[in-house]
Amino acid sequence: MEYGLQLYSVNSRFNLDPDEALRRVAEMGYDYVEFCTYADRSMEEIKALLEKHKLGAIGTHQPIELLMDDAIENTIKDLKTLGLDKFIIP
Repeated sequence: MEYGLQLYSVNSRFNLDPDEALRRVAEMGYDYVEFCTYADRSMEEIKALLEKHKLGAIGTHQPIELLMDDAIENTIKDLKTLGLDKFIIP
């Protein structure tokens, strides 16, 4: 069985040091993460950290504004970079 963690559970740690937070998440035995923030990192940086720690991404919780007007193009690009097909509006 594979397990995932909603990164909101470790939000303050993730925002301080995404690399360390993801390392610890992987050490705990999780296989996947679901984002609520990207800690001001580019999608390429986030993808590299996921690969480094052998974690997959299963979704993201983001504001609806990222699906509106001009923002939607960048949002779709970001989702594709991380291989995400789930966008949750909290």
